[in-house]
Amino acid sequence: MQVEVELHRAGQEVEVVLTEDLSEGGVFVRMDGLEFPPVGSRVHLRLVGTLGEGETPPMVEAVIVRHL
Repeated sequence: MQVEVELHRAGQEVEVVLTEDLSEGGVFVRMDGLEFPPVGSRVHLRLVGTLGEGETPPMVEAVIVRHL
């Protein structure tokens, strides 16, 4: 599933990236032209836009497990 998500990293500007795969087990995002966060680091992700009733999507924590 391809959707835009905000990538929040400590000490950096928020970046908008595209998901390539989104599932219960995790998310694969495209980081074209961006510096990869180190494996093992924690980032926060949030869907761009609003949810069905106009709510702001929740911020979720993610751990970087690999780079491709």
